[in-house]
Amino acid sequence: MIIMSGRLARDCEVREGVSDKGRPYAVLNNCVFVNNKELGQDVPMNITAWGENARFIQENFQKGDSIQLVAQETPHDRKVGDKKFTECVFTVRKVLDWDMYINTVKFLGNTLSRLENSYTERAQETQNENQDNQNSDMNRDADNSYYPEPEEEEI
Repeated sequence: MIIMSGRLARDCEVREGVSDKGRPYAVLNNCVFVNNKELGQDVPMNITAWGENARFIQENFQKGDSIQLVAQETPHDRKVGDKKFTECVFTVRKVLDWDMYINTVKFLGNTLSRLENSYTERAQETQNENQDNQNSDMNRDADNSYYPEPEEEEI
């Protein structure tokens, strides 16, 4: 599974039909251009979405829209003339919409912020305790220097 982020290459068109076994289906085939920083260009990635994912993409996205997907790589063997090659198609498992992405980032940000604050508070408490202990030790040492313990007298 991978998370893919890019722009849709074509308008979304869902094909609906009935399989040989009598089950209804909905499928969307499209392409997402993903930025490849190593190549310095956008790379086309073929995607296939089924059922509710296909309908969701069709209803909410159009050509050129930014989209984030969780997809599974599916290799397909192709033959063109005498040449054989393997083409990878990514089957969409989940569409990450922008609100979901923002809410996830906010949730993680708030959680990390709370953890950081509790860590900072605990570190401050520990520092204060250490300072209090040092002050207490210094006061005790100072008290002992002014009031030395009486030495026992030999009889």
